Amino acid sequence: MVELSEAAFSRAVSLCGQMVEELREGRPLWDEQEAACTMELMTLVYRESPDSYWKPFDTRARELIYKAQRYVADHYAENIGLESLAAALYVSKYYLSHLFRQETGYSYREYLLQYRLSAARQLLLETRLSMSEVAAACGWEKSGQFTRAFRKYEGCTPREYQMR
Repeated sequence: MVELSEAAFSRAVSLCGQMVEELREGRPLWDEQEAACTMELMTLVYRESPDSYWKPFDTRARELIYKAQRYVADHYAENIGLESLAAALYVSKYYLSHLFRQETGYSYREYLLQYRLSAARQLLLETRLSMSEVAAACGWEKSGQFTRAFRKYEGCTPREYQMR
């Protein structure tokens, strides 16, 4: 996650919209245009925040955190605490916690929460699932917890977000 200036954010939104339009309309050479937009988007993000950009694996720590992030992507709907993640990666939870913050700038808990919220936003926009179904699909045991977290980070309820 990186912060973009207002101009960069506006350009990123425009590029994403252009990619969706290209794909939806199936224009000739849409895949080449999409690749060009993706490259421009990645360049924009890098120029805005080069220190936040993912660097190639040059240490075991980065590789371990990449594996942790992939694990989260594959299992975010499950009850995956730091202990279970560390066990899946065969490392100490203390070591993993330290590395996670060092390499990403976020605690594991915050990263998981943001990942789940991102998945929830996508489901809210692309499906007509109930709030409790979205909550369950994104790893919350209780829909009230989901609603509170969503409101805290998005500034509105999941239902209000879905109606936009």
